[in-house]
Amino acid sequence: MYFWLVDVKSTVVVNGVDTAFDYINTFYDKKIAMRTAKALVANPDVLEVDVHKWRLFADGTQEHVDGNGTVYTFRNEKHREFVGD
Repeated sequence: MYFWLVDVKSTVVVNGVDTAFDYINTFYDKKIAMRTAKALVANPDVLEVDVHKWRLFADGTQEHVDGNGTVYTFRNEKHREFVGD
């Protein structure tokens, strides 16, 4: 069975300080994973969203598909870390 991880890298302001905030969501449908990634990268706090393809084996082990398994990377070029001060 295959599944897709949507890895979100963001910077949020906590008590006036930029703080890294990363999280991962799991999807069983590639189309939904891609649609979600595209929507998330529009958030001004999101720096980058990666979609990774994984395989789950019958014995419960998992592995990235095709090396690191990154299917797509969406980068928010308007994020403050790219634009600067």
